Amino acid sequence: MSDISPKVPRLTHVLLSLLVIGVWGVLLLLWFSHARSAADSSADKRFDVITAERVNIVDADGKPRLVISTPARFPEAVIHGKSHKRSIGDNAGMLFYDVDGTETGGLVTATAAWGRYAALIFDYTNPPTDGVGIFRIESVDGKTYSAGLSVVDRRPHALAENENSQGVERAKLETKDGEAELVISDTEGKPRILLGVDHANTPRLEIRDAEGNIQHRFPPQ
Repeated sequence: MSDISPKVPRLTHVLLSLLVIGVWGVLLLLWFSHARSAADSSADKRFDVITAERVNIVDADGKPRLVISTPARFPEAVIHGKSHKRSIGDNAGMLFYDVDGTETGGLVTATAAWGRYAALIFDYTNPPTDGVGIFRIESVDGKTYSAGLSVVDRRPHALAENENSQGVERAKLETKDGEAELVISDTEGKPRILLGVDHANTPRLEIRDAEGNIQHRFPPQ
């Protein structure tokens, strides 16, 4: 017995040492596994195809900056945190938002009773007003069409609480059913200068007064 008893404490010490090493090994393994998982979750992901009815792109604070949506999930217009119903339904496309969450423009397509519509629009934000837009419109039967560029004055700053986002259209370049025309309007939206070429390839230039009367025309009628 005197030869065996000294070995027992030594064996116990060895087993305890192995246990401690094993516990530390498991803890290190768990830590490395968690760190790798966190790294993988924060890494950029690549997808060949994403199928969704709506995609919200948000900033670091969770505020929306870009929304891509189908008509069924298309968001209402947001102005200074308040939602407003849109004048045209059945919209599909993408919307842009500023740092305050206010809509600043978008690329949309829509279908209404009067036809099919597509537009790229950028808005003023203070106060919210339609700014500049590129548009295309076709009737449902395809018999009439138009496409062009519209430039709008920003609404007066005093009307910031007005829910209407329509400003005064100051310039419009449009081709409509075979006729091309540039219209420049005054601050009240009344056409004052018209330059165009009709479907018979006849050019014209008109200068009008505030009541719409032609003051000068070339070529003369």
